[in-house]
Amino acid sequence: MQALKMVHTVDPAEEIRAEVQSYIEEIEVLGSQVLVAAYIRPEKTVGGIILPDTPNSARAEDEFQGKVGLVLKSGPIAFKDDDTHKFGDRIPQPGDWVLYRVGDTFPLKIGKRHCRFVEDVSIKAILKRPDSVL
Repeated sequence: MQALKMVHTVDPAEEIRAEVQSYIEEIEVLGSQVLVAAYIRPEKTVGGIILPDTPNSARAEDEFQGKVGLVLKSGPIAFKDDDTHKFGDRIPQPGDWVLYRVGDTFPLKIGKRHCRFVEDVSIKAILKRPDSVL
């Protein structure tokens, strides 16, 4: 199955930043945690498929089981090499889209936006587009 390329009328990263802007300065991320905002797919794909916005739809699942998010902030020791983890030279930065395992996260809401705390080692990839994966 191939990921569906979505139609974004507004840049999703800008939309998220606007939603959390008034709250984000009040949050200090600790340790090796990374704060990410969940990517919620828009209702229409590039191919014209309309995704329903019902309680059991794929879009609703993005809030609770979505595995893609926008990095908002990182803790002071996130992505620091230690004896068991070497992160290399490409480190997720605020504004990057990342892929993570949902079961390894702590969910919360910032304003109305679904967000998650993710341990740095649980981030699996940096994505060029949030709709690159299913």
